[in-house]
Amino acid sequence: MKVPEQQWVTSKYEKYTEDIVIPESVIYEQITYSVTSIESLAFYYCTGLTSITIPNSVTSIGNEAFYGCTGLETLVLGKNVETINKGTFSNCERLIDIYLYAEKVPTLVMNDAQGEYEDCFYKVSRKAALWVPANRLRNYQIHEYWGEFDVRPMAAEGANVTDVVIIPQDNSAEMRWPMVDNAETYSLSIKDKKGTVVCTLEFNSEGQLQSIVFAKPALNNETEQTEATGFKFTIVGLSEATLYDYLLEAKDGSNKVIKSYNGTFGTTGATVGLEEITSPEQLQEMLQNPNTRIYNLQGMDVTSSKDNLPMGTYIMRNGQKTGKIIL
Repeated sequence: MKVPEQQWVTSKYEKYTEDIVIPESVIYEQITYSVTSIESLAFYYCTGLTSITIPNSVTSIGNEAFYGCTGLETLVLGKNVETINKGTFSNCERLIDIYLYAEKVPTLVMNDAQGEYEDCFYKVSRKAALWVPANRLRNYQIHEYWGEFDVRPMAAEGANVTDVVIIPQDNSAEMRWPMVDNAETYSLSIKDKKGTVVCTLEFNSEGQLQSIVFAKPALNNETEQTEATGFKFTIVGLSEATLYDYLLEAKDGSNKVIKSYNGTFGTTGATVGLEEITSPEQLQEMLQNPNTRIYNLQGMDVTSSKDNLPMGTYIMRNGQKTGKIIL
Protein backbone atom coordinates (compact mmCIF):
# COMPACT_ATOMS: atom_id res chain seq x y z
CA MET A 1 0.00 0.00 0.00
CA LYS A 2 1.40 3.38 -1.00
CA VAL A 3 0.22 6.56 0.69
CA PRO A 4 0.66 10.15 -0.53
CA GLU A 5 1.41 11.82 2.79
CA GLN A 6 1.87 11.14 6.47
CA GLN A 7 -1.22 13.04 7.63
CA TRP A 8 -3.39 10.91 5.39
CA VAL A 9 -2.08 7.76 7.07
CA THR A 10 -2.76 9.18 10.53
CA SER A 11 -6.36 10.09 9.82
CA LYS A 12 -7.02 6.88 7.89
CA TYR A 13 -5.87 4.53 10.66
CA GLU A 14 -7.01 6.36 13.77
CA LYS A 15 -10.11 4.14 13.62
CA TYR A 16 -8.04 1.08 14.60
CA THR A 17 -8.28 0.69 18.35
CA GLU A 18 -7.89 -1.93 21.07
CA ASP A 19 -6.95 -5.46 19.88
CA ILE A 20 -6.09 -5.96 16.20
CA VAL A 21 -5.33 -9.29 14.50
CA ILE A 22 -3.91 -8.80 11.00
CA PRO A 23 -5.21 -11.56 8.66
CA GLU A 24 -2.90 -13.86 6.74
CA SER A 25 -4.77 -13.12 3.53
CA VAL A 26 -7.27 -10.64 2.09
CA ILE A 27 -9.76 -10.89 -0.77
CA TYR A 28 -9.90 -8.07 -3.30
CA GLU A 29 -12.08 -8.25 -6.39
CA GLN A 30 -12.56 -11.99 -5.78
CA ILE A 31 -8.81 -12.64 -5.73
CA THR A 32 -7.09 -13.83 -2.54
CA TYR A 33 -3.80 -12.14 -1.71
CA SER A 34 -1.38 -13.31 0.99
CA VAL A 35 -0.29 -10.65 3.48
CA THR A 36 3.51 -10.87 3.41
CA SER A 37 4.58 -7.43 4.60
CA ILE A 38 3.38 -4.38 6.47
CA GLU A 39 4.07 -1.10 4.69
CA SER A 40 5.95 1.81 6.21
CA LEU A 41 3.73 4.09 8.33
CA ALA A 42 0.83 1.62 8.04
CA PHE A 43 -0.40 2.14 11.62
CA TYR A 44 1.43 5.41 12.31
CA TYR A 45 0.18 7.02 15.53
CA CYS A 46 -2.72 4.62 16.13
CA THR A 47 -2.73 5.63 19.76
CA GLY A 48 -5.84 3.55 20.54
CA LEU A 49 -4.20 0.22 19.73
CA THR A 50 -3.64 -1.96 22.82
CA SER A 51 -2.45 -5.16 21.14
CA ILE A 52 -1.42 -6.15 17.63
CA THR A 53 -0.99 -9.65 16.22
CA ILE A 54 1.13 -10.07 13.09
CA PRO A 55 0.50 -13.42 11.33
CA ASN A 56 2.85 -16.14 10.14
CA SER A 57 2.57 -14.97 6.54
CA VAL A 58 4.36 -11.68 7.23
CA THR A 59 8.13 -11.67 6.66
CA SER A 60 8.94 -7.96 6.90
CA ILE A 61 7.64 -4.84 8.65
CA GLY A 62 8.31 -1.41 7.13
CA ASN A 63 9.82 1.77 8.55
CA GLU A 64 7.83 3.31 11.44
CA ALA A 65 4.87 1.02 10.71
CA PHE A 66 3.69 1.28 14.33
CA TYR A 67 5.46 4.50 15.27
CA GLY A 68 3.77 6.39 18.10
CA CYS A 69 1.25 3.68 19.05
CA THR A 70 1.43 4.93 22.62
CA GLY A 71 -1.34 2.66 23.91
CA LEU A 72 0.22 -0.55 22.59
CA GLU A 73 0.89 -3.00 25.43
CA THR A 74 1.11 -6.41 23.71
CA LEU A 75 2.84 -7.35 20.46
CA VAL A 76 2.62 -10.78 18.83
CA LEU A 77 5.02 -11.50 15.96
CA GLY A 78 4.50 -14.59 13.76
CA LYS A 79 7.09 -17.27 13.26
CA ASN A 80 8.19 -16.15 9.77
CA VAL A 81 9.04 -12.53 10.42
CA GLU A 82 12.57 -11.96 9.12
CA THR A 83 13.10 -8.19 9.03
CA ILE A 84 11.97 -5.34 11.27
CA ASN A 85 12.89 -1.95 9.86
CA LYS A 86 13.87 1.46 11.19
CA GLY A 87 11.66 2.92 13.90
CA THR A 88 8.98 0.25 13.47
CA PHE A 89 7.90 0.30 17.12
CA SER A 90 9.44 3.61 18.19
CA ASN A 91 7.59 5.57 20.88
CA CYS A 92 5.46 2.58 21.87
CA GLU A 93 6.20 3.45 25.46
CA ARG A 94 3.62 1.16 27.08
CA LEU A 95 4.77 -2.00 25.34
CA ILE A 96 5.40 -4.56 28.09
CA ASP A 97 4.97 -7.97 26.41
CA ILE A 98 6.49 -9.05 23.09
CA TYR A 99 5.66 -12.58 21.89
CA LEU A 100 8.07 -13.58 19.15
CA TYR A 101 7.54 -17.03 17.57
CA ALA A 102 10.40 -16.91 15.04
CA GLU A 103 12.96 -19.65 15.63
CA LYS A 104 15.42 -17.76 13.43
CA VAL A 105 16.25 -14.48 15.15
CA PRO A 106 14.81 -11.61 13.03
CA THR A 107 17.11 -8.96 11.58
CA LEU A 108 16.69 -5.41 12.89
CA VAL A 109 17.45 -2.70 10.33
CA MET A 110 18.35 0.57 12.04
CA ASN A 111 19.40 2.62 9.00
CA ASP A 112 17.39 3.60 5.92
CA ALA A 113 18.73 4.01 2.38
CA GLN A 114 20.02 7.50 3.24
CA GLY A 115 21.93 6.16 6.24
CA GLU A 116 19.62 7.78 8.78
CA TYR A 117 19.60 5.81 12.05
CA GLU A 118 16.61 5.08 14.25
CA ASP A 119 16.19 2.40 16.92
CA CYS A 120 13.44 -0.09 15.99
CA PHE A 121 12.15 -0.04 19.59
CA TYR A 122 13.09 3.52 20.59
CA LYS A 123 11.57 4.44 23.99
CA VAL A 124 10.38 0.87 24.60
CA SER A 125 11.56 -0.20 28.04
CA ARG A 126 14.24 -2.88 28.05
CA LYS A 127 12.40 -4.29 31.05
CA ALA A 128 9.66 -5.40 28.66
CA ALA A 129 9.27 -9.20 28.55
CA LEU A 130 10.36 -10.84 25.30
CA TRP A 131 8.72 -14.28 25.08
CA VAL A 132 10.46 -16.67 22.66
CA PRO A 133 10.36 -20.42 21.87
CA ALA A 134 12.08 -22.28 24.72
CA ASN A 135 14.40 -24.12 22.33
CA ARG A 136 15.72 -20.78 21.00
CA LEU A 137 16.00 -18.97 24.32
CA ARG A 138 19.82 -18.81 24.28
CA ASN A 139 19.91 -17.43 20.71
CA TYR A 140 17.86 -14.43 21.78
CA GLN A 141 19.61 -13.95 25.12
CA ILE A 142 23.05 -13.57 23.53
CA HIS A 143 21.85 -11.37 20.66
CA GLU A 144 23.36 -7.89 20.88
CA TYR A 145 19.96 -6.20 20.57
CA TRP A 146 17.21 -8.67 21.48
CA GLY A 147 19.25 -9.67 24.51
CA GLU A 148 18.67 -6.22 26.03
CA PHE A 149 15.07 -7.19 26.78
CA ASP A 150 13.87 -9.47 29.58
CA VAL A 151 14.05 -12.64 27.48
CA ARG A 152 11.84 -15.46 28.77
CA PRO A 153 10.84 -18.90 27.47
CA MET A 154 7.28 -19.46 26.37
CA ALA A 155 5.87 -22.06 28.72
CA ALA A 156 2.80 -23.31 30.46
CA GLU A 157 2.36 -22.52 34.15
CA GLY A 158 1.89 -25.13 36.82
CA ALA A 159 -1.66 -26.13 37.72
CA ASN A 160 -3.23 -28.62 40.11
CA VAL A 161 -5.64 -30.66 37.99
CA THR A 162 -6.50 -34.31 37.47
CA ASP A 163 -8.38 -33.85 34.18
CA VAL A 164 -8.58 -31.36 31.33
CA VAL A 165 -10.27 -28.10 32.36
CA ILE A 166 -10.99 -25.23 29.99
CA ILE A 167 -11.81 -21.72 31.18
CA PRO A 168 -13.18 -19.79 28.19
CA GLN A 169 -13.39 -16.01 27.80
CA ASP A 170 -14.57 -13.82 24.90
CA ASN A 171 -11.51 -14.31 22.65
CA SER A 172 -9.36 -16.74 24.62
CA ALA A 173 -9.39 -19.99 26.53
CA GLU A 174 -7.16 -21.16 29.36
CA MET A 175 -6.32 -24.84 28.92
CA ARG A 176 -5.39 -26.90 31.98
CA TRP A 177 -4.26 -30.51 31.79
CA PRO A 178 -2.68 -33.06 34.12
CA MET A 179 0.86 -34.39 33.96
CA VAL A 180 1.08 -37.89 32.53
CA ASP A 181 3.66 -40.40 33.74
CA ASN A 182 6.44 -41.04 31.21
CA ALA A 183 5.22 -38.29 28.88
CA GLU A 184 8.02 -36.50 27.04
CA THR A 185 5.80 -34.15 25.05
CA TYR A 186 2.27 -32.77 25.07
CA SER A 187 0.63 -31.91 21.74
CA LEU A 188 -2.41 -29.63 21.77
CA SER A 189 -4.52 -29.04 18.66
CA ILE A 190 -7.48 -26.64 18.43
CA LYS A 191 -9.94 -26.73 15.50
CA ASP A 192 -13.01 -24.69 14.72
CA LYS A 193 -16.30 -26.34 13.79
CA LYS A 194 -15.34 -26.30 10.10
CA GLY A 195 -12.37 -28.50 10.91
CA THR A 196 -9.84 -25.71 10.31
CA VAL A 197 -6.82 -25.87 12.61
CA VAL A 198 -6.61 -22.71 14.71
CA CYS A 199 -3.37 -23.70 16.40
CA THR A 200 -1.18 -26.69 17.17
CA LEU A 201 1.26 -26.43 20.07
CA GLU A 202 3.86 -28.83 21.40
CA PHE A 203 5.27 -28.68 24.92
CA ASN A 204 8.09 -30.66 26.50
CA SER A 205 7.70 -32.58 29.76
CA GLU A 206 8.37 -29.39 31.74
CA GLY A 207 5.65 -27.45 29.95
CA GLN A 208 7.99 -25.35 27.80
CA LEU A 209 6.63 -24.52 24.37
CA GLN A 210 8.80 -26.22 21.75
CA SER A 211 6.94 -25.52 18.54
CA ILE A 212 3.77 -23.89 17.29
CA VAL A 213 1.78 -23.77 14.08
CA PHE A 214 -1.07 -21.33 14.37
CA ALA A 215 -3.52 -19.21 12.51
CA LYS A 216 -4.12 -17.02 15.53
CA PRO A 217 -1.81 -16.30 18.40
CA ALA A 218 -1.25 -18.13 21.65
CA LEU A 219 -0.01 -16.16 24.62
CA ASN A 220 1.40 -17.68 27.73
CA ASN A 221 3.32 -17.18 30.93
CA GLU A 222 6.58 -18.26 32.45
CA THR A 223 6.84 -21.72 34.02
CA GLU A 224 6.15 -21.79 37.76
CA GLN A 225 8.42 -24.07 39.76
CA THR A 226 5.74 -25.53 42.06
CA GLU A 227 4.43 -28.88 43.20
CA ALA A 228 1.84 -28.67 40.44
CA THR A 229 0.23 -31.83 39.08
CA GLY A 230 -0.33 -30.34 35.64
CA PHE A 231 -0.09 -27.31 33.40
CA LYS A 232 -2.16 -24.36 32.22
CA PHE A 233 -1.76 -22.30 29.07
CA THR A 234 -3.88 -19.46 27.66
CA ILE A 235 -4.69 -19.39 23.96
CA VAL A 236 -5.84 -16.01 22.69
CA GLY A 237 -7.04 -14.76 19.33
CA LEU A 238 -10.03 -17.10 19.32
CA SER A 239 -13.34 -15.91 17.93
CA GLU A 240 -16.05 -14.77 20.29
CA ALA A 241 -19.15 -16.95 20.75
CA THR A 242 -17.58 -19.86 18.85
CA LEU A 243 -17.39 -23.60 19.47
CA TYR A 244 -14.01 -25.38 19.17
CA ASP A 245 -12.81 -28.96 19.32
CA TYR A 246 -9.58 -29.81 21.11
CA LEU A 247 -7.24 -32.80 21.09
CA LEU A 248 -4.50 -33.11 23.68
CA GLU A 249 -2.03 -35.99 23.37
CA ALA A 250 0.70 -36.99 25.83
CA LYS A 251 3.53 -38.80 24.05
CA ASP A 252 6.54 -40.79 25.23
CA GLY A 253 10.10 -40.52 23.97
CA SER A 254 9.32 -42.54 20.85
CA ASN A 255 6.43 -40.20 20.00
CA LYS A 256 3.88 -42.87 20.90
CA VAL A 257 0.61 -41.51 22.30
CA ILE A 258 0.23 -42.82 25.86
CA LYS A 259 -2.85 -40.78 26.82
CA SER A 260 -5.20 -38.46 24.98
CA TYR A 261 -8.02 -36.07 25.81
CA ASN A 262 -10.55 -34.56 23.43
CA GLY A 263 -13.71 -32.53 23.66
CA THR A 264 -15.61 -29.42 22.72
CA PHE A 265 -15.59 -26.00 24.35
CA GLY A 266 -16.98 -22.60 23.50
CA THR A 267 -15.79 -19.04 24.02
CA THR A 268 -18.15 -16.74 25.90
CA GLY A 269 -21.56 -16.70 24.27
CA ALA A 270 -20.90 -19.80 22.17
CA THR A 271 -24.24 -21.36 23.07
CA VAL A 272 -26.14 -18.26 21.93
CA GLY A 273 -27.83 -19.22 18.69
CA LEU A 274 -27.06 -22.91 19.26
CA GLU A 275 -30.23 -24.96 18.91
CA GLU A 276 -31.69 -25.88 22.28
CA ILE A 277 -32.87 -29.45 22.53
CA THR A 278 -36.27 -29.16 24.22
CA SER A 279 -38.19 -32.05 22.72
CA PRO A 280 -38.19 -35.02 25.13
CA GLU A 281 -38.20 -37.39 22.16
CA GLN A 282 -35.19 -35.71 20.52
CA LEU A 283 -33.34 -35.58 23.83
CA GLN A 284 -34.02 -39.25 24.51
CA GLU A 285 -32.90 -40.18 21.00
CA MET A 286 -29.56 -38.42 21.45
CA LEU A 287 -29.03 -39.83 24.94
CA GLN A 288 -29.64 -43.38 23.75
CA ASN A 289 -27.15 -42.99 20.90
CA PRO A 290 -23.76 -44.39 22.08
CA ASN A 291 -21.94 -41.82 19.91
CA THR A 292 -23.46 -38.83 21.74
CA ARG A 293 -21.07 -36.89 23.94
CA ILE A 294 -22.03 -34.28 26.54
CA TYR A 295 -19.69 -31.44 27.52
CA ASN A 296 -19.96 -28.71 30.09
CA LEU A 297 -18.99 -25.15 29.15
CA GLN A 298 -15.45 -25.79 30.41
CA GLY A 299 -14.95 -28.46 27.75
CA MET A 300 -15.05 -31.43 30.12
CA ASP A 301 -16.70 -34.61 28.89
CA VAL A 302 -19.47 -35.32 31.42
CA THR A 303 -21.23 -38.05 29.42
CA SER A 304 -20.62 -40.63 32.14
CA SER A 305 -22.59 -38.44 34.57
CA LYS A 306 -25.52 -37.81 32.22
CA ASP A 307 -28.02 -39.23 34.71
CA ASN A 308 -26.83 -36.98 37.52
CA LEU A 309 -25.86 -33.65 35.98
CA PRO A 310 -26.17 -30.49 38.11
CA MET A 311 -28.23 -27.55 36.86
CA GLY A 312 -26.58 -25.61 34.05
CA THR A 313 -26.03 -25.45 30.29
CA TYR A 314 -24.42 -28.33 28.40
CA ILE A 315 -23.34 -29.00 24.82
CA MET A 316 -24.48 -32.27 23.26
CA ARG A 317 -22.75 -33.57 20.19
CA ASN A 318 -23.40 -36.51 17.89
CA GLY A 319 -21.28 -36.42 14.75
CA GLN A 320 -22.00 -33.14 12.97
CA LYS A 321 -25.12 -32.49 15.01
CA THR A 322 -24.61 -30.13 17.94
CA GLY A 323 -27.13 -28.67 20.35
CA LYS A 324 -27.48 -27.44 23.89
CA ILE A 325 -29.54 -28.49 26.85
CA ILE A 326 -30.42 -26.31 29.83
CA LEU A 327 -31.14 -28.10 33.08
